[in-house]
Amino acid sequence: MFDFPGEDEEDLPFKFGEIINVVEFGKFFSVSRLLFNVIVAVSSLFSPTHTLSSTNVIVNDDWWRGILGKDIGIFPAAYVQL
Repeated sequence: MFDFPGEDEEDLPFKFGEIINVVEFGKFFSVSRLLFNVIVAVSSLFSPTHTLSSTNVIVNDDWWRGILGKDIGIFPAAYVQL
């Protein structure tokens, strides 16, 4: 719906039309941490430049965590559409 340039190191910048793999969202999605850790572990094997800086940032209903290409980070949920 909108571009998100990102402002902080843990942000995941994207342009309208790109597809983000959402790996964690909302405070009640308890399986997300396990899924996120598995995806990070697997993707780290194939892309050593993969940054994990955003793994300590807590997501909520307004900010989700996702993967886009080799980048991982958080982004505003209001900027995307499922």
